[in-house]
Amino acid sequence: MHRVRKIRDWLLPRLTGPSSPTERLAWIAFVIFLLCAIFGVIAAIQSKDLYALLASVLLGLAASMLGASLSFLFTPDQPQPAGIRVFPTRASARETLKRIVAEAEVNVEGALQIAGVAATDFLLADNEIKDTLEKRLEERPEGRLRVRFILLNPDSESATVRDKLETYIRTKDTIALCIIQLERLVEDHPGQVEYTLHDHYQGFLCMNHKELLMHPYLVSATGNQTPVVVVHQSRGSGAYEFGKQHFKKIWDYEEGRDNIKGRPANPARAVTGPVAPGGNH
Repeated sequence: MHRVRKIRDWLLPRLTGPSSPTERLAWIAFVIFLLCAIFGVIAAIQSKDLYALLASVLLGLAASMLGASLSFLFTPDQPQPAGIRVFPTRASARETLKRIVAEAEVNVEGALQIAGVAATDFLLADNEIKDTLEKRLEERPEGRLRVRFILLNPDSESATVRDKLETYIRTKDTIALCIIQLERLVEDHPGQVEYTLHDHYQGFLCMNHKELLMHPYLVSATGNQTPVVVVHQSRGSGAYEFGKQHFKKIWDYEEGRDNIKGRPANPARAVTGPVAPGGNH
């Protein structure tokens, strides 16, 4: 099952989120060739037809060569001026998201910060990002991960407008499901998970103490189809600092309204530790 998930996570972005119709058609052709080869081999083995088996193997080799060529031709250049990388879609940056979660510091308040309309990759999706987050929250000998979420308030005017414009998804229902999952995490991991709802949040952000991934939200595409920017804290571009302050200002604003969920009523129950860059002081 794990291997099937990895293949799915590798292939889906190429079929649903490429940058051009030509690229989409090319990857669809690759999948068709590969499936024909696989079923051809199975049929040839069952019928014991040597020529059919040979033809299927050759078709499989052709599909492999086509896939390799497509990977070479359509893999975008990703120059890293001042520590900035660009991915064509968020789906194609899943390994980066998983790394940000996996490498977040422990015993630090707000070590992992996630903001989005719904944050489905971390709360609802069946993928390695969600698995990694839940595994990190369970850590004990190494220390405890502390994470903060900012989601769009499903009762806000902004959510209502998005719900009308985003005809491919039920935005408010999706946010509500994410909130239910967040409440479960708060209950299962007291003092480790905090979240707030903001009335006007229009972008996606995920960051730890050294790396930041962000993108705007479009009403014409899902978050996974949106281009993203990844910034490293140590490369001196200034973009990491902007993202850190962006999250902090919204968090502080909602904290001032007493709108933080998951914070223990008794401070003695909280996981003690320093504050991450961009967290509350």
